[in-house]
Amino acid sequence: MREAVESEGGLRFLEKILRYVSNTADSITRDELKNLVKESFSHEKGGLVMTIAEKMRKEGYRQGILEAIEMGLSIKFGDESLKMMSLIRRIRKSEKLDAIKNTVRHAKDLSELRAILES
Repeated sequence: MREAVESEGGLRFLEKILRYVSNTADSITRDELKNLVKESFSHEKGGLVMTIAEKMRKEGYRQGILEAIEMGLSIKFGDESLKMMSLIRRIRKSEKLDAIKNTVRHAKDLSELRAILES
């Protein structure tokens, strides 16, 4: 089993399993998942699996922030403000997305958000 999972195709399969587990098992913690992987696979492949899991976590965080920004824009400034989302979705740095989220929360008008997007 270990050899099958440690192959390239096996890692893609394992990534799908990890995505499934992270989406369906609310009670499993990151540390529990990490320990399970360490017990089941070689150190090198276990590190790769944790890299995949960390990437999935970051993607989920980014998606959540984008949804929060979109909702905040819509509620606070109306549907017209949603035109900015195409620019915001291009941003990859979570720090900048957090700054945008906080700006939407406290901004009096869209010029404050435009200033952040242009910086």
